[in-house]
Amino acid sequence: MENKRYEMALHACRTVPYYRKKIEQNRVLLKDLENRRGWEELPLTEKNQIALMQDQLISEDFLGDLVTGQLLRSHTSGSTGTYLDAYWNHADYTASLVPLWMERYKYAGVHTKDRVCIFNTTLKDQQEYQIVNSQMMISKQNLSREKLLMIYEKILEFDPVWFLVHPGIAAVFLQIVKENKLSIPSSLKYIELTGEMVLEGFKEELGKTFQCKVRCHYGTMEVNTIGIEENGIYRIFQNSVYIEVIGRDGKVLQEGETGDIYITSLHNRAMPVIRYGTGDQGRIVTGKDGHRGIELKRARKNDLLYISEGYQIPPDVLLGPVEQINQAMGLMIYQFRVVQQSLHSLLVKVVLDEEMYQHDFIRLYQELFTEEWKGGFDWKYEFYDTVQINQDTGKYGWFVNQITKEVK
Repeated sequence: MENKRYEMALHACRTVPYYRKKIEQNRVLLKDLENRRGWEELPLTEKNQIALMQDQLISEDFLGDLVTGQLLRSHTSGSTGTYLDAYWNHADYTASLVPLWMERYKYAGVHTKDRVCIFNTTLKDQQEYQIVNSQMMISKQNLSREKLLMIYEKILEFDPVWFLVHPGIAAVFLQIVKENKLSIPSSLKYIELTGEMVLEGFKEELGKTFQCKVRCHYGTMEVNTIGIEENGIYRIFQNSVYIEVIGRDGKVLQEGETGDIYITSLHNRAMPVIRYGTGDQGRIVTGKDGHRGIELKRARKNDLLYISEGYQIPPDVLLGPVEQINQAMGLMIYQFRVVQQSLHSLLVKVVLDEEMYQHDFIRLYQELFTEEWKGGFDWKYEFYDTVQINQDTGKYGWFVNQITKEVK
């Protein structure tokens, strides 16, 4: 892995216009990289810095493949608020996914040719779904409850072996199946959740209802796979990606310290990303089995909760009562979202199981939420019958801060 990350960095600095320009004033760095040193001299890169520079991100070694349409192209989902196209050489793309496929097979007996349901941002000709060989691709556009009921009928006909799905969409299907007492696909073995956080108890309820194994995967389109969830942390696929946790001062943090997560692809030569910010926060830990893993925070690093002027904290404390309720009572809360509308106003949006009353949720939440600053906020609650999904991405971001940038 040590050699692979330096080789990828050298490849990027020599053949990718964006990275070449970044280090043109530091020619010594190339020699250092050749000698396997100077890593932390490489600049950090954020998605918002490169979103408008797509033409400078492709390696000159692969320009011929790009113009002849031979590169794979995928869209990042925009969960950070910024969209980007990711390009891959076919061989590199396949190699990057080998560790993930090995895990899928060991955990659930899933093969590459098994029937799978996946969700795409858009499909050709505005189709609602499309079946190609062993893949049923479902559009994430306009995912109304009525549309999902119709699609679920088609899913039953397709009879998938596994699902690759955002938790937000899985929550909708879970609710539809339970409320309507629908059957489940007879061949279903496995559901893989990816793209966003998962509430306490959700995996267990999903597995119980669909009678299959459920697991979470952490990845990005730029590098494909980062890690697979084991006992609350994501075991890092160290042959596919190099991970660093960076502090506010731009320095690499030690194991156990929480900071911003940056990744380096060890496979994507067509569009390499070097020390690239994911928009997530977390810390590196060593699991009981000795494997390195990443423990994620549940919110993007730019989604902070303002407690008072000049004082911001990660919003994860707001999830505590929800997880306590779900742990104690089973999955009673299907969706929990908070919008900070002003410095002293929080709007809580909730989808409850039909067995929990709205007033009981409010009472329990306020009783279990014990932060000292609770009384300084005006708490508003909105209840919905169905899970709310971003119509563009199919995800539901659980915390949104609407305070203007003028608030410091």
